[in-house]
Amino acid sequence: MKAHNGDGPGGARYTRGRRPVVLRYQEVCDGRGVALTREHELKQLSRIQKLALCK
Repeated sequence: MKAHNGDGPGGARYTRGRRPVVLRYQEVCDGRGVALTREHELKQLSRIQKLALCK
């Protein structure tokens, strides 16, 4: 989160201009491949489904 909020060197330029970045949802995955697959699944959800996940 520090990198995205611009607290240190580097970081994402996209989010640096849109601070503060707040973590709304998090899942633990067994590996990078599983995490990437899950991220793709989450991106396919509608906005309403994503908001329901955050609750």
